[in-house]
Amino acid sequence: MSGPEIILEAIAVERRFVTRRPLFGAAAVVHAVNGVNLRVRRGETFAIVGESGCGKSTLARVLTRLIPASGGTVHYAGRDLGQLKPAEIRALRREVQFIFQDPFSSLNPRMTVGALIEEPLRTHGIGTRAERKARVASLLARVGLPPQSAGRYPHEFSGGQRQRVGIARALASGPTVVVGDEPVSALDVSIQAQVVNILQDLKEEFGLTLIVIAHDLAVIRHMADRVAVMYLGEIVELAPADQLFDAPRHPYTEALVAAIPLPDTGARRARARVEGELPNPIAPPSGCKFHPRCPYAVDRCATVPPELGPADAEGRQVACHRAAELRLDGLVATDTRRTPAAASRFELYRLARAAEAMPPDSSARKEGAPPPTQQGDSA
Repeated sequence: MSGPEIILEAIAVERRFVTRRPLFGAAAVVHAVNGVNLRVRRGETFAIVGESGCGKSTLARVLTRLIPASGGTVHYAGRDLGQLKPAEIRALRREVQFIFQDPFSSLNPRMTVGALIEEPLRTHGIGTRAERKARVASLLARVGLPPQSAGRYPHEFSGGQRQRVGIARALASGPTVVVGDEPVSALDVSIQAQVVNILQDLKEEFGLTLIVIAHDLAVIRHMADRVAVMYLGEIVELAPADQLFDAPRHPYTEALVAAIPLPDTGARRARARVEGELPNPIAPPSGCKFHPRCPYAVDRCATVPPELGPADAEGRQVACHRAAELRLDGLVATDTRRTPAAASRFELYRLARAAEAMPPDSSARKEGAPPPTQQGDSA
């Protein structure tokens, strides 16, 4: 029996940036992405997490051919993206779309929301003018915005609403893969749950493959199937989400998991003993790049770089010399429970979405479900 279909694959991918040459001396090279290998399965939600500056956003741009790789190859549906001609890259944009972190700066302030969402349709020659207008109205309704808002400009929307516009624009061309670069980090916590639920609903409805870049592991825990942890341009652990959060194998993953806030205000959890800041990517440490901050480091860690080993029976890969002997702390069952207030917000949002899907005169509307009125999100 064949395994899951691989829709996107990175093989030894590198991305280097050369700094501006100083007055004296030579220009430096930043290895933003260094030898990354990963496979994304069709239909899954694949998350890439890590501290700011670890290279996850750069990797996302390389995977979507927004910027070329300096080394290695990226394959989408069996095609090497580095060998595509300009016309083929243009066609790729229809199948692979990007949701940017800042919804305000990624939307042209001189264009109406309707024109922004319609632009991918016009670019790829999809539908007649009337069909495109209908598609725009349908997408706005699908992400929870009234169709009549198509004539408004981005500055007239709140932050959460602008991110919904960005999601609608990404879906306009009917993509197969959608990459979200920190899609909820700029939003209030109360709005994040709504946007996360929208992404999950749309993934199921349109059969999407989602690649989510984030540093908020609480969000990733809620929506990801598999998670890759990056540190200084390299993947240090890759595992199914449940296994990674319950029993991390890499000390850096343990530190990230320990930073997730507990839902119980009276609860306390021992923090992973990680000190210091992310090293300078221009002059990274020798051996394991995490060893200067790792509480479990031994002499070998300072000299020999660990390799991301083959997947075990659980599908987990770890780049750590001591992975087999360390017993690291993960989330306990009580850590992942939603508070009553959070559970209430998610349930209210679910009922509102169900009510919006019913005809206005439907007698099947459940008692207590809020009417499908549009409320603005806070920025």
